Amino acid sequence: MTTPAHAAPPAAAVPVTTATLNPALQQALRGGDIRCLAIDVDGTLYCHSTQVEDNIIEDFYRLATALTGEPEEVIRPLLLANYKKHGLSYLGLEEQFGISPAEFARHAYSNADLDRLVVCQLLRNQLLEAKQRFASVVLATNSPLVHPQRVLARMGLADLFTDTELVTVCKSNYVAKPHAPFFELLTASHGYSPAQPLLIDDSVADMDAATRLGFWAVQIDGHRPRAASAHGHGNTIQEVLAAVLASQ
Repeated sequence: MTTPAHAAPPAAAVPVTTATLNPALQQALRGGDIRCLAIDVDGTLYCHSTQVEDNIIEDFYRLATALTGEPEEVIRPLLLANYKKHGLSYLGLEEQFGISPAEFARHAYSNADLDRLVVCQLLRNQLLEAKQRFASVVLATNSPLVHPQRVLARMGLADLFTDTELVTVCKSNYVAKPHAPFFELLTASHGYSPAQPLLIDDSVADMDAATRLGFWAVQIDGHRPRAASAHGHGNTIQEVLAAVLASQ
């Protein structure tokens, strides 16, 4: 008998979780009110401790310095200010230097070093189970399409997601989380009301913005201040998914 490619293994070991979900979220999960899991990529799908995201940010500084001709001591505070304003550090460079976000992202992400990312069979099993239990599981990221594609390939997860299940900043015309149009794209493109997706993300700003719009939200807070607006928290995506799946 051939096992379907997306069938969950019959005996996937699930660890004891230290993630915490509040009672309202648990009730919504048990009641089937949540139909979509939306998972961030950098610092969420893979751990911040890999330093992959930190290295990408350093690449941003080097690339911006090269493309603008400005010294690094000028570029660093400029990109930080852009991040606080736009949710992405390279947004604003078009107005400031004529560098389009698509051009910058193509250079920055196509060659990002992902060597520290590893295959995790537990995570794969959890995502397979989630895909059986929820109407959809999507990735919601402030990066262009090439980045989640490369991350998924490196982590052995590429066969689990189609491109339509990758909600990326290029699809939102480079309006990034935590701004409302990104979340509106996520719901509209998959036919959900704001109360139906559960966002799993590491950003306090994303938690606050998503919950204001009516989303459920659980924070990966192993390296971040804890968001008071979140409906739950955990150190890793594996911990959070274990808690989510156990609550159904």
